[in-house]
Amino acid sequence: MGQVIRAQSLGSGIDSIDHDHEHLQILITLAERSAINGDRKHCRQMLQRAVSFLEEHAGTEEHLLTRNGYSGVLDVRRGHERLIVSLEQALAGVESRERGALIDELRRISDFMADRAGRDGYSLRRFLTQAGYRPHAAAVAATA
Repeated sequence: MGQVIRAQSLGSGIDSIDHDHEHLQILITLAERSAINGDRKHCRQMLQRAVSFLEEHAGTEEHLLTRNGYSGVLDVRRGHERLIVSLEQALAGVESRERGALIDELRRISDFMADRAGRDGYSLRRFLTQAGYRPHAAAVAATA
């Protein structure tokens, strides 16, 4: 099954990548809501899922972008690495951190992710629309 390219103003324009980013954002939001409600066990579970999901997603996205000649892969990788570290730090502090501090940290992670997705998405959309490039061909070639 190939990747479907979306022409929209938000996200990368590659459905599978954008769907993964949305799923990750949902996990982080659920972790934040759990922290707000004082449910540290559920917060920990959502953060564990987020870390596992992001590790898998990062490899897939970076492979797809590398395979198709995207020059910004190193920046994408750095963003993934920074997000993984932030999620792991939040996870390590779920039990010990004051609730307000944990909530603030999760909100910072969410804001960072939204900012990176916006910047990386803009760059990738520009790449996909450059003269002579056929995004649908790259998307089909990069199936896993």
